[in-house]
Amino acid sequence: MSKRDNPLIGMVIIRNLNYDKEENEWINGNIYGPDKGINLELKVTEIRKNEIEVVASKLFFWKTLVWTKLTSNSA
Repeated sequence: MSKRDNPLIGMVIIRNLNYDKEENEWINGNIYGPDKGINLELKVTEIRKNEIEVVASKLFFWKTLVWTKLTSNSA
């Protein structure tokens, strides 16, 4: 059953992240990609003051994304 038409507000899109102390990364997570309606593997590679860098992957394909924190001034 497709979730692509469901509203994203209130939807849990990230699950199962575990912290690896040795690698200093959050790994083994899953993220729902609403644009394509697929689930991807997820790891957080870097956390900065106002940004989080993540890598999402499926099979042999991967993409690095940088998420920027929203503030009340940016809305």
